[in-house]
Amino acid sequence: DGKLFVAPTSAFAEAADDGAFAIAGIPAGNYVLRTYQKAKRFRDAELKVTIQAGNTSQVTVEMKR
Repeated sequence: DGKLFVAPTSAFAEAADDGAFAIAGIPAGNYVLRTYQKAKRFRDAELKVTIQAGNTSQVTVEMKR
């Protein structure tokens, strides 16, 4: 039930069964990626992400109990 979104845009992704996710079309800039869960099984995560024009950014989100 994990969902991810990038603030302050309306971009979001739902994690696949293996935990992978992708968010396309994000303009270059600095963002904060936050997790959201319907049922709070883990502590929410928050990561600062920098998107550079023409590049693909990879992040690892670790959610702990």
